[in-house]
Amino acid sequence: MKTVFLSGDYYHADDRYVHPDNPRIEFKNKHELEDWKYDGETYYYHLHWQETSNYITKALSMESVSMYIDDEDSNHIKCKDEYRRGIAKELPDRIKQDVLAGRCRFMIDHSTEGYWGIRWDFLKYVFSCEYKDIIWISGDWNTLTLNSPVELHYSNWWERACALAYCKHDISISELRTKQLKLVEDRIPRDKMCTYYNRRIRNHRINMMMIMHHNNLLERTNWSWGGEVDGGINWNYSLKRFHLSPKCMGGFKYEKSYDEVSTWKNLQNGKPTTEDLHYNLVNTLNDDHVLNTNFQFIIETWATAGKTCFLSEKSFKPFMLAQPFITYGDMYTIQALRDQGYNVFDKWINHSYDSEFNPLKRAEMIAEEMKRLQSISSSEWADMLYDMRDVFHYNLENLKKANYRFSLDI
Repeated sequence: MKTVFLSGDYYHADDRYVHPDNPRIEFKNKHELEDWKYDGETYYYHLHWQETSNYITKALSMESVSMYIDDEDSNHIKCKDEYRRGIAKELPDRIKQDVLAGRCRFMIDHSTEGYWGIRWDFLKYVFSCEYKDIIWISGDWNTLTLNSPVELHYSNWWERACALAYCKHDISISELRTKQLKLVEDRIPRDKMCTYYNRRIRNHRINMMMIMHHNNLLERTNWSWGGEVDGGINWNYSLKRFHLSPKCMGGFKYEKSYDEVSTWKNLQNGKPTTEDLHYNLVNTLNDDHVLNTNFQFIIETWATAGKTCFLSEKSFKPFMLAQPFITYGDMYTIQALRDQGYNVFDKWINHSYDSEFNPLKRAEMIAEEMKRLQSISSSEWADMLYDMRDVFHYNLENLKKANYRFSLDI
């Protein structure tokens, strides 16, 4: 007997948390409900947070479900009754009846995000169900060890996406990797030290940029800054949301850098850019940057004090492109990659910052390692990259196995 997944309006169920070749799995669309008869014990109704259904989307947004926002204006307080009524109208009658009868469970898909502090009581209320009726799929690595009243599963969606892009979809990635490995093999020195991208401003990216600016570490990097992304409100939004000031962001030693960075608009390498940074560059690679730098300085989506451990596509791109990396992300981000079988270049890069609880101190430790790495000559870096060849090969082979990790066994 097959296990059936019914998809809502956002059809991505097949490759997010089960292996697509699993013969025991069948995927259907909600529009097939009317004539569909199911004689199994339980089926699953897949809901992604980007559903086109208005109230489902709102209820599953970070502003609603996560304790990331915890004030009297939060959606989980002021809108929960409205969401409950709206979702009741948006869900098919068959689904509501079968959930009530225990024949169907909601599979809520947040595999592309790593939100933390989920309000399980809010979800139970707005979906008019019990905890047992909810399966939560998350991109938060900590999901593997959390206790919850609902069933939890970790999804390595971004790892799978990178593996799929390399193995099946994008010939340009394999061609870029071939060029990269040729430069490595020939020990060609690079002009720049690393890439360092900041498209959307967040509090930890403000912290890191001020520290980089303060320590004069930008000159040898290919860097970007999206000071006008999302209508140019992100800087003030971050300051207001996170109550940021020079004092709480490292003290007054960064005040001059704070004043400077706060004036920046959309920049690349310190100059105004015509590139549209409002567009999420998740599937974009800059060949010149890859081929002209020694490593990636990854600024992950979050850099919390252990609240989440979210690995986006940023963490897996170096394995496609044969590059070492430093990552400013959540605590134990590097360890999570080790746990998934990757070699994180410990022989050449000091990742001791990864276990630091305080995000600001973590950023300062990264800056110290950046100073050390930037002090290494281009010719020495060429030799180091040559010595990493076996690691590059190993990591790519490990990435190719992504579809066989963390699949649901239902």
